[in-house]
Amino acid sequence: MKKRYRYYRLDADTVNQLKDMDKRLSGPLPADLDAFEQDGHGLSGDFYEYFALVAGSLGYVLADKKMPKVQRQSLEKTFFEVYPKNKIENYPETFHVVAMHENVRRLLCSIVNRRKT
Repeated sequence: MKKRYRYYRLDADTVNQLKDMDKRLSGPLPADLDAFEQDGHGLSGDFYEYFALVAGSLGYVLADKKMPKVQRQSLEKTFFEVYPKNKIENYPETFHVVAMHENVRRLLCSIVNRRKT
């Protein structure tokens, strides 16, 4: 029996897309993340926090559970609003993983905001 997504009103294609994204997000952390931190551009903990926010929010949507308001508000802010893009462009693996999380974040924001209407 297929799960029904009543809270977020997700169709089967969107659910499959989200499940695929969930698998990709669970991959290894970028190898050049330590170099980013060692070069003085920021703390790797900031990335972990951002990655956890996106992955955790995806978990709420896939579980069809209401996301806490503070989490929804945090999800609205892009990674690049907090950390300038030009600093991570020199770290291609990290940049790719952040971009992947950004794509998921945008889709989640669209799903959550659609729920409000």
